Amino acid sequence: MMDHMGRYLQLSDAQKARVKQIRANEKPTITPLMQQLHENQKQLRDLEQSGTFDEAKVRALAAEQAQIQTNLTVEKSRTRTQIFALLTPEQKTKAIEMSNRREQRFQKHVEQKAEPVQ
Repeated sequence: MMDHMGRYLQLSDAQKARVKQIRANEKPTITPLMQQLHENQKQLRDLEQSGTFDEAKVRALAAEQAQIQTNLTVEKSRTRTQIFALLTPEQKTKAIEMSNRREQRFQKHVEQKAEPVQ
């Protein structure tokens, strides 16, 4: 994703190096959160496949998952904000346009999934 974005935005070598540094600095925080999320999802899946519904355990896992997702969202947003700050005004415009197109494609996909099957 970053390679595609870097080419699209025509990042300079200095910008690429800084992005790499930002991502490396955030990795020790994001990686454990991703691992926690994966483990939480595995526990939920194991619980679902046990054949017995335990609402209290499901709610506890859901609450834990919500907290992990919140922390992950904050960290990813911090990273994206730091990267966005490196961009020139022209690159920022292109990045926003790219993001808007991605959002439109996602919205179209959601709308197509919501259409009733005939």
